[in-house]
Amino acid sequence: MRRSARIFIVMLAIMVTQFAIYCNAFAFTGNGQGTPESPYLISNLQQLNEIRNNLTASYQLANDIDTNNGAFIPIGTSTAPFKGNFDGAGYKIKNLSVLRGTVDYVGLFGYTNGATIKNVQVENIAISGGLYVGGLIGYMQGGTTEGCSVVGTG
Repeated sequence: MRRSARIFIVMLAIMVTQFAIYCNAFAFTGNGQGTPESPYLISNLQQLNEIRNNLTASYQLANDIDTNNGAFIPIGTSTAPFKGNFDGAGYKIKNLSVLRGTVDYVGLFGYTNGATIKNVQVENIAISGGLYVGGLIGYMQGGTTEGCSVVGTG
């Protein structure tokens, strides 16, 4: 085999490896397939934050999540809205702190477009922002909510 062919094969192998690492960097660390039939199951705060990596998938809480009043960045923006499905399955997201100063589109979900959010309770939330601020969703364009509740302070 010629030297140039070997170099090409080595370079191709490096590129394939780097692509695989890049793709896996955005993989969901929990169970499920991200489909409505087999949603990604969220068991901890890290997995809740991973929703930002795939804004069109289906997710379901597997238990209560306590965020321990850590600074939380809303899921979905006006340029990259959440468009998937989120089912709280009756569980709670507790001690959520979303303090964003004068930033617009603030909530557990900052901006949604055609999303379905259901059966989730947000408890003990501290929230602030500019325009379009809500405990569950800051701004919702289309979509549905059902069976949700929010308790906290502004």
